[in-house]
Amino acid sequence: MTHKPLRVLIVDDEESIRIITKTYLAERTDILLIGECENVPDAKVMLKKNQVDLLLLDIRLGDKTGFDLLADFPDFSFKVIFITAYDQYALKALKVGVLDYLLKPIGEDDFHLAIDKVRQKLVSKEQYRVAAEHLQHKPQRITINTREGLHILWLEEIMYCEADGGYTTFFLNDGSKPIVSKPLKEYEMLLPETTFLRVHQSFIVNINFVTLFKKENCSIILKHKLTGYTKEIPVSTRKREEIINLLSGLK
Repeated sequence: MTHKPLRVLIVDDEESIRIITKTYLAERTDILLIGECENVPDAKVMLKKNQVDLLLLDIRLGDKTGFDLLADFPDFSFKVIFITAYDQYALKALKVGVLDYLLKPIGEDDFHLAIDKVRQKLVSKEQYRVAAEHLQHKPQRITINTREGLHILWLEEIMYCEADGGYTTFFLNDGSKPIVSKPLKEYEMLLPETTFLRVHQSFIVNINFVTLFKKENCSIILKHKLTGYTKEIPVSTRKREEIINLLSGLK
């Protein structure tokens, strides 16, 4: 099956990255490069003047970000592959929105794989907003990819997460339990540590639902005040002191 060529715009402030990206694009017959930009203002002009199917977008663009560019096009229909140097927080933002990304320096195989994937993948505007929130240090939601589809969860909905081998179950305050085929450690890194705490090798809890620490068996009680749902979760011995100090300092 012959694909219609993707009309691609490169937006990156590093000339070396733009050069290697163009080299990789030139190897493909399903790509039409319409231009390149090194900053957000120039990219805005290009996007307004041209039909773009795919944006290869750097995250850090001077004093702005790729999300600042997307915010000016709330109804955009093009797809996006983010390009970023290894920046822990930027990478967390992309993962929490389940967005396609490439790490600098860009490997040729990874590049072509990302192009192939993006042809088949639909990403909602909400997923970009979720990632932007995390990049701006204002995390409120997370996107998780389950067998049923993509779920965008408000962090305040998540009571706790439980590990089951390589799977993680999210227990939400409405009683639903979406399951993700990723280990718990992945979400320990993604969920904000100010609210979510790994209390046991099998559990991460939202401290806003904690109502009691039981000293006799080293466990905590979670309770949803509206539904009355309660859950007792074990606390590992090595986490005991940390949990007690944390709960003692809550206001």
